[in-house]
Amino acid sequence: MALLPRATASLVETGGGLGGGSDLICILSCMQQGTAAQVALYSNVSDILTRFGYGEGLEFASAYVSHTKKPVMFAALTAATPGALGNTDISGVVGTSVITFTGVPLDDEEIVVKVATGGTQGVAGIVFQVSRDSGQSWSGFIRLGTAVLYAIPTTGVTVNFAAGTLLPSDIAKQWCSSPKWDVTALQAAFTALKASTLIPRLVIV
Repeated sequence: MALLPRATASLVETGGGLGGGSDLICILSCMQQGTAAQVALYSNVSDILTRFGYGEGLEFASAYVSHTKKPVMFAALTAATPGALGNTDISGVVGTSVITFTGVPLDDEEIVVKVATGGTQGVAGIVFQVSRDSGQSWSGFIRLGTAVLYAIPTTGVTVNFAAGTLLPSDIAKQWCSSPKWDVTALQAAFTALKASTLIPRLVIV
């Protein structure tokens, strides 16, 4: 490969509220609500959450905007296949309470529920933590109280605790798959992009 004489390159890690067209990226993602016809520019990720709800693309947008200080184009892809619950592993539960998971997942992740303080379901005392990345990071301590279930925020998944007891270090795992788009959804998104006055440098699906 030939090298350009006297050529230099630099990486600019800061930016203003609105980036130039050459720096613009577009994120396409299955979301809780909205369609690909709603492509727009966002500098505040909370506005994406308000308009489309949660989805895989939201986390990427948050990381990108936070790091680069530049806005993103964003469009929701219509899900052809909803998210689904995969394998459940409760082999790590020694107590008699059967832990199950229900709901329609919004992301690909391995959810882990770990009991910190044991107790009896229906009687205040059980405390647990939740991980969404196979135990690499954990939520704060959650008190179940007298409840029989806990809806994990922004996941679409609910943890259900059957009658019985749980012991410290009891662990239950649930594998989840995210919603999936199809060719029709992707075509709709690119049609919306074509009609836009903004042209992204990069499209990330």
